[in-house]
Amino acid sequence: MKAALIISLAILAGAADARDLPRCDLMNGNAVGQWLAQDHGGGIVSFLSGGYDQGFSGTSLRIVACPSQQSVSIGVSAGNIPDDGSGYDVYDEVSIRFDELLSSSHQYTPEDVATEMAAISPSVIVETDLARQPCACAVAYPFSGSWEQRFQRQPWH
Repeated sequence: MKAALIISLAILAGAADARDLPRCDLMNGNAVGQWLAQDHGGGIVSFLSGGYDQGFSGTSLRIVACPSQQSVSIGVSAGNIPDDGSGYDVYDEVSIRFDELLSSSHQYTPEDVATEMAAISPSVIVETDLARQPCACAVAYPFSGSWEQRFQRQPWH
C-alpha cells in the first residue's frame, strides 16, 4: 500500500483558513455545481457536488486526497424529475459514517472508503488519477502533491 494513497483521517491542521473555502462554492448555467467545501487536514478535503441537469437531479459527497490526486464520490441523493421511484436520499447515513471514519485511528485507502460507503449508497466511484485539481485542494493545499508540476496548480473553476 502506497503512503500517498492513504486517506489518513487523523485530523491534522490544514493549510487553509476556513474562510477561504467558500470561494470554491460555484454553480454553472445548468444548475450544476459544488458547495460546502471542507478541509479535514492531512491533505483531505470534501465538498458536495451535483445539481439538476437534463431531467436528473443528484448530489454527491466528494472526498479528495489532494497530494495523491485520488477521490471517492459517494451519491447521497438522486432522483429523476418527475420522480420515477429511482431516487434515494442517504445523506444523513453517509455523513454519520464519514464522521466515524474521520475520528477513527485506522488509515483508509480510497478503496476502503468506497467499500464502507457502498454499504450505504448505491453510487460510489473511485478516481485514482484526477485530471483536474478541485478548487478545495488548490485553496487548502496550494503546494501539495504532483499537481505542482503536472497541472501548474490550475483550479478547475
